[in-house]
Amino acid sequence: MLSIHSKDENDFIKSLIDSSTNYWLGAIQLSANVLSFAWSDGSDFNYSNWKPGQPNGNYGNAHDCVAITIDKLGWMDRTCFELHRQICQTSILTNDASLYETFPIHYVLGLTWNQLRLLKNDKILTDNMEKINK
Repeated sequence: MLSIHSKDENDFIKSLIDSSTNYWLGAIQLSANVLSFAWSDGSDFNYSNWKPGQPNGNYGNAHDCVAITIDKLGWMDRTCFELHRQICQTSILTNDASLYETFPIHYVLGLTWNQLRLLKNDKILTDNMEKINK
């Protein structure tokens, strides 16, 4: 599942997701009644974007997982048994094309996050230049 390590990455994910549902992130609570989290991929939990009042642990009621909210205002801790969409992250070094073949609209094949961001910015710039030149 997805790990987020910067505001830019968080903003990028927010720009891609549908606002009709919450999405699971790959963060889990380390221990009951302790509001410390870790990424399921083992990377450092060095960035967070909690919604105001979150994480709250729901007063010990097993809010062990993390979701990005429908309103995109931030993350919240939730019980892991809730049904939400998931955002998966995979290495671009993989040769497995099955994800791309199954979900071509939702998968960027062979691009790093920064390359994709540059392409998106380049398209915006090109569109703006076309408007100016008309």
